[in-house]
Amino acid sequence: MMALLYETVPAFEDTWIECLGDLGRYRMAIEDDDIRDLEVWTGVARHWYSKASDKAPTTGRLYHHLAILARPNALQQLYYYAKSLCAVVPFTSARESILTLFDPVLNAENGHGQYRLPPLDTAFIRAHEHLFTGRTMERFEPAVKEFLGLFDSQIGRITKKFMEQGCHIAISNNVAMLGFASKENPLMKAIASSSEDKAADVDMDESRDESSPSMMPRSPSIGFLGIPRWKETN
Repeated sequence: MMALLYETVPAFEDTWIECLGDLGRYRMAIEDDDIRDLEVWTGVARHWYSKASDKAPTTGRLYHHLAILARPNALQQLYYYAKSLCAVVPFTSARESILTLFDPVLNAENGHGQYRLPPLDTAFIRAHEHLFTGRTMERFEPAVKEFLGLFDSQIGRITKKFMEQGCHIAISNNVAMLGFASKENPLMKAIASSSEDKAADVDMDESRDESSPSMMPRSPSIGFLGIPRWKETN
C-alpha cells in the first residue's frame, strides 16, 4: 500500500518514503530469528531512510533512524547520532539513544559485559563517551592517546577504505566541539548570534545586492585536529 501511495500520490512523497523505512524496521523485528532475512530488511530500511534524509537533510529524526540501523558499526552509529543532534531540526531524544552506544563500551572498560569493538573504534567511542557524559574525565586523555596511537596503522592497514571511517570521525569530532549541539556551548552561542546578526542585516538593507561580499553567509571558523600522513596513497 505504501509503495502504491509513493507512486500515485507524489504530494506526500517524503512521508511515504519514511513510512517505507518504518515498514522495513518492523520487518526486522519480525525476522530477528533469521539472520539472512534480517540483513535483507535492514538493507531495505536503510535504503528508504537514506533516501528520506537526502530529500530532507535538515531533519535530525531521519539520522536517528539510520544510527539505529548502523549497528554494529560503532563509528557510523556515532556519526549519525551526532548529525541527529546537530541538524537544523534536531532530534533531542538522540541524547538518550546515544547512551546505548556509550554504556556497553564503558561497561567493557570496567570489566563488565561482553561488548567488543576493534581497538581504534573502542578508543574513539570511549573518548566521546567521556566528553558527552562528563563522567570519569580523567580517562579522556588516555583514550585520546590510545586512539592517536592506533590511527596511523589503521590507515596503513585498510588504505582507501578509511575514507568512509575518516568522514565519520571528522564529523563526530566537529559535533563534539559544538558540545553535541548544547545551547551552553560557546561555539553554538556564536553560531546562533551570527545567524541573528545576519538576519538583522538583511532586514535593515533589503535592497543590497545579494551577491556582494558583505551578504555572503557568515559562520565561525571551526578547526579540528588534523593528523598528517605523508606519502599517503589514499
